[in-house]
Amino acid sequence: MKKLSFLVSLITEDNDYQRLQAASAEQAAQRLGADITVIFAGNDSIRQSEQLLQAIQSPASRPSAIVFEPAGTAMAQAARAAAAAGIGWAVLNKEADYIHELRGKCKVPVFSIGSDHNEIGRIQGEQLGVLLPQGGLVLYIQGPAGSAAADQRATGMNRTKPVNIELRMIRGNWTKESGYNAASAWLRLSTSRTVPIATATAGVVEAVRGTPENPMTRDEVVAKCRDLMTPVLGAAPTTSLIEKILGLESVKSIRELRPLLQRT
Repeated sequence: MKKLSFLVSLITEDNDYQRLQAASAEQAAQRLGADITVIFAGNDSIRQSEQLLQAIQSPASRPSAIVFEPAGTAMAQAARAAAAAGIGWAVLNKEADYIHELRGKCKVPVFSIGSDHNEIGRIQGEQLGVLLPQGGLVLYIQGPAGSAAADQRATGMNRTKPVNIELRMIRGNWTKESGYNAASAWLRLSTSRTVPIATATAGVVEAVRGTPENPMTRDEVVAKCRDLMTPVLGAAPTTSLIEKILGLESVKSIRELRPLLQRT
């Protein structure tokens, strides 16, 4: 049986989420014993189209299937060329109206898969309400213009955002650097006299505080433990338990911790 090979085409290498997608694809291919090539379009739909057509039209390096996230349109021309050449075709995070047509004509797998961006936006709106229960001004950095995902998230967010939260919406490219530059440029405007209470960036993936990539300090860990444990154990037992844990190497028996773990 011929070894399967996949071409994964993603939008940009500058986006944390895109890099995570690439890494996940490479891990999956290694686990399945398949060959994989990951390419990035640099946020350029024309470049992406040229990359895909080159791969499709090269018999020597033609992949078994192409998985791609469009930098612009869903690439109907490239999709038809791939299916005609016997190459499987999967579209990520984009509606493609040609899917049904190609499924009826071709024997290779053709499908699309995506996230519910409206629901993601609704979650963002609810998060804003939790962050700012008294209301306030939020600088909301969307994805790039023309991005259906960015527009759908904004629509969902506006549906659940509390009415006492005012938004200033600007565009970015879903990268940490782009978000920083967009926020900095907005704050330099003469019309930006009111500083937002919070900034929401839609689509930037960063390491959550407390993970190995973004660890908490010892004081932060202790403070979080106090917040969570004091309502259950009481202030004094919580302090004693924290001290015991921090000096665990000197504890002769783990049984010494048992009385401190019981509600007073």
